[in-house]
Amino acid sequence: MASGSHEDKFLAACEAYASLLMSGVSKKNIKRATVAQAAGLKRQIFNPQAHRDWRRLGEAIDKGTTIPEVDQLMPVARIQRVDERALDRLTRRIEVHGDLIAELEDLVNTASSTLVSEVQRYMYQALYHRIFPANKEDELIMTIEDKKRQLQEKEAVIVRLRQGQDTGGIVQLQARRPVINVGEGRDRGYLTANLLGEIALETADLVDKHFLTANRARWPSVVYITCGNFAAGKSTWVRKHIPPAGDPVLYIDGPHHTQSSRQEIIRRIRHHQRDCRVVCARVFTPVHVCLERNDDDVRARTKMAVPNPLIRAVNDAFDEVELKEGFDAIEIVQGGGDR
Repeated sequence: MASGSHEDKFLAACEAYASLLMSGVSKKNIKRATVAQAAGLKRQIFNPQAHRDWRRLGEAIDKGTTIPEVDQLMPVARIQRVDERALDRLTRRIEVHGDLIAELEDLVNTASSTLVSEVQRYMYQALYHRIFPANKEDELIMTIEDKKRQLQEKEAVIVRLRQGQDTGGIVQLQARRPVINVGEGRDRGYLTANLLGEIALETADLVDKHFLTANRARWPSVVYITCGNFAAGKSTWVRKHIPPAGDPVLYIDGPHHTQSSRQEIIRRIRHHQRDCRVVCARVFTPVHVCLERNDDDVRARTKMAVPNPLIRAVNDAFDEVELKEGFDAIEIVQGGGDR
């Protein structure tokens, strides 16, 4: 409701009338009551006994004409009208741009997730081709590098033995090491993909048992969890692996091909020893090599062979290992040349 002096009210009425004229409303539809309402005034402001300014404005409204005061305000009303239209257009653009920004954010998030997955996939592809060379020349280079690594490991053992003799310590080159063999005691010839989930829970229980029954002083400071297909060379790696000097270790030897099975084992380890270092030994071996080894006569005689369909199923269902599962490190192992 407009308030104040006569001049303020009259100016408000003139501004309202000018705005109505500029808005495109038909002059015959603009009444005194319309102008009064737009200006926040009472209809009675236009009564015959009112100030002559009101009589002039009222007559102009009735005839659809203007008075000088209204004419002066017409450019202002026009600017206001233009500003309102511009504001409407700007508001619509902001709404459209807001929708576009939201769509772009979704696209960026999706692209980012896809990119991370693709980078990881290409990383493992590159790693696979590095481990399993495509030609004889590369294969010979990899064999030489592997022999060099084995020689360095043996030299390290010799150094540790000498240090042990010098200080009166005891270092055993082939000391028996604690190993939890996944599925030990089961007939491997009757293993199925469905049984692997049950065996994974048994393995987690064996981890609990190891910590609960072992001397606390001998609790492992490092646990190695092998990950790879059957006949990939995991047990061979465990036998040949040289752990850090002086650190009690534990090996958990099995396929561990699902993320859930690995995370459950890590959870059990952390429950008993929060500061324990958990390392994944990821053994890469082509599935056709695993199948060839599985059909070996030695495996058959020692009852180490598993059904070939199980090897294919593990290969198809393998969840690639990631640090975010809880591992402190992932060691890449070339399984192609091991038995």
